This record gives sequence, structure tokens and C-alpha cells, in this order.
Amino acid sequence: MNKRRANQNLRRKADLDKGLLNRPWHSKAYHRHFEGYTEVETVNPKGKVVIQRIYTGDYYRLDLPRKKRVGLRIVYALLWLAACALFGFAASRPIGANMTWYLAIVQMLTVCALAGLLFSLISHCTAPRDMTVGDWKSASVNLKRRAVYAALFLELNAFATGVYLLLKGDRWGTHLLVIVLYVLSGLLLVVMNRLEDNAPYLTIPSTQSAPPEGSYIDA
Repeated sequence: MNKRRANQNLRRKADLDKGLLNRPWHSKAYHRHFEGYTEVETVNPKGKVVIQRIYTGDYYRLDLPRKKRVGLRIVYALLWLAACALFGFAASRPIGANMTWYLAIVQMLTVCALAGLLFSLISHCTAPRDMTVGDWKSASVNLKRRAVYAALFLELNAFATGVYLLLKGDRWGTHLLVIVLYVLSGLLLVVMNRLEDNAPYLTIPSTQSAPPEGSYIDA
């Protein structure tokens, strides 16, 4: 991976020297979207300059047999569903903590984080066998990152509920149950993060060679 990054940095430096990466449309978002591609400017029969993009970056492959790949994704889906179920049950309990404005804000942010994680999970399940760097980041990197974010918000629910309980001392049994459910739901997403972090991925160089006049796009 370090050698690959070094080669990409050398290509990027060469492109900078040629002025190929200083065009006004090369924003950060542009580089993230087309990372791993090499751009070549050509002139079509009408005399218009068009950009042809060739993927010359590395491909990433989840190095597991098909049944294990499917099984892993089923586990991810079950972990997400279980975390949502525990969170939903805890957040719907008619207790004092769930009636406070600050916990309502945390719960809303948690819903957004769980929704974002769902999008990453869908990307993971629909990703091609050999993923471009963009596919890999959408499927694997974002899945790990968003699982951590959602887990942190779930644990923040537990913390806020605990603060309310210490300050008000209201219905200890139910509040403690809700705290435990929030903690467990967050831990489920930590498990998801750890599973994906330890999943074996192969790095496969592209068979497409970059044209000498092309501009390699790196994030």
C-alpha cells in the first residue's frame, strides 16, 4: 500500500509540473469522485475537446468465498437491525429522560447516523466483485467510519440518560434498563466496525496502463 501511494504521489507531482491538475474544475470533490482514473483530452470529429477517463488505479476485492461474503453481509444487516431495534425500544420508553430536549436532539442525530450507516451497508452489499478505489471507500471505509459515528451517538444517549438519572433520581429501574439498551446497541455497531476492519481485502493493480499524456486523479 505504501508503494502504491508513493507511485501515485509521483504521478501527481508529474501532473502538477505539467499543470494538468491546476484546471479550475479539479476541485476536491472532483478528485474524490474520479480518484484512480486517468484523464486524456481528445478532439472529437466535431472539433470539440472531450475528456476520456480510463481507470488505472488499484482494484479492491473482498478475499472471501461467495457464501462467506454473503454471510458477512447478512451479519452486518442483522447487527444494524438489532441496533436499531434496541435503540427504538429504549427511545420510546415513557421515562423522564426521553422527554428532555437535549436527549431528543441526540436521538435525532442518532437516527441520521443510523440512516447514513444503512446507505453504506447498501453500498457494501451492491458493490462489484472488483471495486475501484471509489467503490471500496463507499463500501468499506465509509461503513467502518459510519458504524463508529452511530455507535458514539448511541453511547451518548446512554450518557445523557445517566446524567438525567443522577440529577433527577426518577424511576431508576426503567432508566437503567434504557441505559443498558443504548450501550448494547452501540456495542453491536462496534462489532460491525471490527468485522469489516479485519475483513481480508486484496489489492489488484489495474491492467490498464496510463497514457503518457494523461493526468492521474488522486484524492
